Formats: sequence, C-alpha cells, structure tokens
Amino acid sequence: MRSKEFNKVKPYVYIIKNKSTGLRYFGVRWRNTHKNRTPFDDLGKEYFSSNPKLKKAFSKNPKNFEYKPVYTFNSKKEAILYELNFNKKIIKSKKWLNTSAFPQIIHTPQTKKKISKTKKGNSPAWNKGIPHTETQKQKLKKNHKGFKGQKHSNKSKKKMSLSRKGIRFSKKHLKNLSKSHMGHIPWNKGKKGIYSKTTLKKMSKASKGRVPWHKGKTGVYGKEQLKKLSEKMKGNTYRRGSTQSLEARRKMSFSMKGRIPWNKGKKKFN
Repeated sequence: MRSKEFNKVKPYVYIIKNKSTGLRYFGVRWRNTHKNRTPFDDLGKEYFSSNPKLKKAFSKNPKNFEYKPVYTFNSKKEAILYELNFNKKIIKSKKWLNTSAFPQIIHTPQTKKKISKTKKGNSPAWNKGIPHTETQKQKLKKNHKGFKGQKHSNKSKKKMSLSRKGIRFSKKHLKNLSKSHMGHIPWNKGKKGIYSKTTLKKMSKASKGRVPWHKGKTGVYGKEQLKKLSEKMKGNTYRRGSTQSLEARRKMSFSMKGRIPWNKGKKKFN
C-alpha cells in the first residue's frame, strides 16, 4: 500500500530538483531497509540517488538541490512498479533527468558510440563453434518440453494482426530487405514432391475465396516497374506468343499423358 510514513523503515520513491537548472529526477530506494534507516534519515544524508552524474553533484553540494521522499510502500515490488509507471510518463520530457523506464531506454550519443565500439569485430554469436555437453542438452530438452505442437489462440492472432496493421516500411528499409535477399537460393528450388496430399489440400482450402490485393486497381505499378517486368519476361517461354522448343513440347506432352482433365463431364462452370 502507498503511504507517507517517512519516519518508518520502508522502501520509498523520491524527487530531487536542481535549483540552478530546474531539472528533476525521480527514483526509488529500498536498500535503506537493510540498513534500518527511515527515508528522512537516508535521503540527502547517506543516499544521493542512483544517477552517477547527479550523485556526484548532489553529494558535493546538497544545498544546491531540493529533495524530498514522495511515498512509502510496504514492499520493494510495489515501490519499483510505482517508479516504473511514473517514469514511463516523463521519460520523453526534457524537464526530467530520467532516461530509462523499462522496456524503453533512451541512449545518449556517447553511449551509442560506446556500444558500437564494443560490438565491432565481435562474432555474431559468442558460443559459435562450442558444442553443448550432454548435461546441457538434457536440460535444454526438459526446458523445451511442451512447446511442440502449440498454436496461438484466435484472440492472440487478432491482437497480432491489429498490432501489425498500418505499419509501412520506409524506402530505405525496403531497399535493405531486397539487398539482403539477393543471391539467396529458395529452399524448395528444384525439389519435387515436398508437400504431402494433406498439406496440398489445406493450401487449396486456404487459398479459396481470397481476393487478390490488386483486383480492380489501376496504376498499381509505375512506369519504371512495368519496364523492368517487360524486360525480365522477354524470352520467357511461358509468355503468350512465344515459340517453345521441341524438347519443351515433348516434356509437356509426356507429363500430360494419362491425366484426366478436371472439367471432364462438367457442363456448367462457376
């Protein structure tokens, strides 16, 4: 429960304000309970915030700062939750020194540079090439038991679809995606008989009734895109008006022998 019992040994949240700049900081404190200190006996006397820059300035010149405990709590979890929810509201405000409220953390340009320096030259995975021991393999198997065959519920699917709606990628992002996929060979290239009859039936059922995204739309493709498509399709044997070689015709006739047409004996078509 939230209270203002500052004379009792309890976890608390506090505010510190710099008199000269007007900048404020909101924090949480629970270590005072281990040292049997009340908020009044702790803040500004033994404790000077968790922010390293503010801590140095506050400990050297406490007179330049205004500070006070705001609320006390019965447990550490209650105090942390209150601080987290409060910081989410003020994290983007320039009046506050708070730059982190999980899961959102605002990195300064200096910290970004440090992170990039530490990442440069490192391999993508620290454990690359290191095999797992038998005990580790058994632990991994136990931890992953029950995950096989699990599916998302309809509610979770709806939430996922709603969260993705309206998201549009920038031109730079699309270019990067196309570059990353260049030279990749499809996993099913040159393979036949990959899907079973049951999976093919499921795929046909799923595709039935679907309306193409470009149906009835004109001017979807630009002039440049149309030129590129025409250049790519030039010389394609499956285009209309193109002459197919004798070998291709023989292969097609051989593959079609013995097949019964799907519309044999049917008079009306939907």
